[in-house]
Amino acid sequence: MALATDHYRLSPTIHFKPGSRPDCHSAGSMKCETVVSAKETTRLLFMVIENFRGGDAKPIYRRLCEKGRMLPDGIRFVDSWVSADLRRCFQLMECDDAALFQRWTAEWSDLVEFEIVPLISGQQAAAKMTD
Repeated sequence: MALATDHYRLSPTIHFKPGSRPDCHSAGSMKCETVVSAKETTRLLFMVIENFRGGDAKPIYRRLCEKGRMLPDGIRFVDSWVSADLRRCFQLMECDDAALFQRWTAEWSDLVEFEIVPLISGQQAAAKMTD
């Protein structure tokens, strides 16, 4: 069966790997884990969706190069992807206390609107469906 692409808007992304932007990319080393059960340990993952105010990425990258990510202790940057139109960024983060995001987003709120989505694995989702 063919996919009718005229009915779908495709959003290609550019993937920036850690370390590919020297002096503009700092990932922490803290592992945020919480015990789910005696048999299972999982990291709490969040997808941080950034919408650049005015669709302008330049001030964001300027601040990133000048000050770094400005992440508080307890949040670990995993990886990021930027939309091909350079208007949005998708960052995967690890953290055991979602309240820490309030402090971090305050540093960027003049340039970025945030959506922070808690994630679970496909395996965890499937397990919830059998409960």
